[in-house]
Amino acid sequence: MVEKPLSYRKCPTDFTLEYPAPVVSQAGMPSEVEMGNNLLLSGSSMNVVSAVLFTAEGGTEGNEAEIISQSENEIVVKVPYVESDKAIVTFKYFDGTKEVETSSSSAPKLTV
Repeated sequence: MVEKPLSYRKCPTDFTLEYPAPVVSQAGMPSEVEMGNNLLLSGSSMNVVSAVLFTAEGGTEGNEAEIISQSENEIVVKVPYVESDKAIVTFKYFDGTKEVETSSSSAPKLTV
């Protein structure tokens, strides 16, 4: 009898692979930032973020910030141009099947 390699063997139990979603800590979050300045965002799973978007309050299209540095617990971005002085910050990340954006309802709001 020929033994199948491990990659072909059936697994007796199913498993689920979960992808982390980034979460921003509101503690220490500034209420105001200036366009062109760096902004430090702290939280968890920040290393899975592929883009940080600043969307004018009431707007539908966000402007992508340049990511300066990134680790598991924080991300530093350069604040982009925003069409209004009130902005909502959201993140794009991979959820296991596609790239998604964090909800704007739980997103930090800043004065730019």
